[in-house]
Amino acid sequence: PFGLKHLLEHDELLGLVVESSGNNEMKQPNDIIILCDPDFALLRPITDDFSNPRETLVGPRRKTHFDEMSSHIVTHGHPY
Repeated sequence: PFGLKHLLEHDELLGLVVESSGNNEMKQPNDIIILCDPDFALLRPITDDFSNPRETLVGPRRKTHFDEMSSHIVTHGHPY
């Protein structure tokens, strides 16, 4: 279960830059990583805009939170 976490932290291209001060930073902080379930990976195109309710599935427990969000578009530092 921690294989993906290990890959993201220690990979040559994605991993952390470990500093003696303890302020670890990602090597490529502007890279976007998309985790896909292989069973559903290509049923819909990958997009950054989740504002169309016909194309966005929201569970009943998250519906109120979804409706209250100020934006439904993924931007730097604001994942969906």
